[in-house]
Amino acid sequence: MHNRFANHAYVEWFGKAPDEMRGKHIRELLGEELYQKTLPYLGHALQGHAQIFERTIVDPAGTERYAIASYVPDMDGDEVRGIFVQVTDITERKRMEEALFEEKERMRLTLKSIGDAVVCTDAQGLVTYLNPVAQRLTGWQGFDAAGRNVDEVMRLVTPDGQAPQTSPLRQALAQKKAVEPTRGVLLHRTSGQRFDVEETASPITDRHGHITGAVAVLRDVTESVAMAERMAHLAQYDVLTDLPNRVLLQDRARQALAHARRDKKSVAVMYIDLDGFKQINDTLGHDMGDKLLVQLAKRLTGAVRVSDTACRQGGDEFVVMLPSIDTAEQACHVATKIMAACSPAYVINDQVLSVGLSGGIALFPQHGENFDELSRHADAAMYAAKTAGRRQFRLYAGADAQPVLVTQGDVQAVENS
Repeated sequence: MHNRFANHAYVEWFGKAPDEMRGKHIRELLGEELYQKTLPYLGHALQGHAQIFERTIVDPAGTERYAIASYVPDMDGDEVRGIFVQVTDITERKRMEEALFEEKERMRLTLKSIGDAVVCTDAQGLVTYLNPVAQRLTGWQGFDAAGRNVDEVMRLVTPDGQAPQTSPLRQALAQKKAVEPTRGVLLHRTSGQRFDVEETASPITDRHGHITGAVAVLRDVTESVAMAERMAHLAQYDVLTDLPNRVLLQDRARQALAHARRDKKSVAVMYIDLDGFKQINDTLGHDMGDKLLVQLAKRLTGAVRVSDTACRQGGDEFVVMLPSIDTAEQACHVATKIMAACSPAYVINDQVLSVGLSGGIALFPQHGENFDELSRHADAAMYAAKTAGRRQFRLYAGADAQPVLVTQGDVQAVENS
């Protein structure tokens, strides 16, 4: 176990020239601590078994070095005369490996912690990685998805849900360039749950510019889409009753009047006000009043056609528009149905409440050429009904017509009062 030869590299490693090392016991060269660590490998090498292992050495300058040591038996027949020792400095390689590991770990933790779904594939579009968010949205575990076609793992359909959607990741691979954000719907593997997503994708290239894969980032925009739809709904529907509001009514009225002019049809506009609603609000509170309005809105909707529009204008005032009718009698018939549907008592919180309706009707083109004129005249007919005793509808008949008192549920022509 004494040194017979050493090259000049040992000066840098151990601070001793080859002639200084010659004849020295390996314990002196390595030091007691390193010698004890190396002893098992020495024993196996002296038994005729070559050894290769990594070890750490601190050189005379105090620098830690990483090395691969090779112990090869020096054989004379079956006899081991000694060993050849080769030590290769792998310090730089180790540092690069450590830096690469730290970078990969940083990327792994980043991809794991971000709120977007990340899907990686190879150059053939076979999945190589899913981060936790992608696993949640797709329903695939990373180990199950690995090696599968990305179109199988990411089931995308168009925003309307009617047709499969081309994968932006596939587009990035085919076009060899990044794909602009694309809206679509991602379907969960097992539950079929739908997630509105915005997806971007880019190819991955090596240092020679060859495509080695692609990465897709999917942002879950389900909540923001639902919020936008909700805001759009609130802009056109009454918050309490969910009936169309005046904004949507006016839009539908423009379309109805345009179709009526083209088809030589009539349009009816009804203004309806509740009789006795203020007393309910004042005595029982607004909560009871709101519940009554909700129930009345349901009855009102059930009394008209799907093509008709029942609108809450505000407070206890409602407007009903009947497009594409032929005669005033049709509008009167609907008014009778509304009276019959809405007049019976309401049971709210075990209390029986009763309200009546007063209504006015105006017809296009007899009573106005546009929605504003029809609204004014229907409103005037409604006030004539209230003045005449309430709980009735009245049909506007122009400024020169004489008012006619009608009984509940009947509709007759009256003067604008």
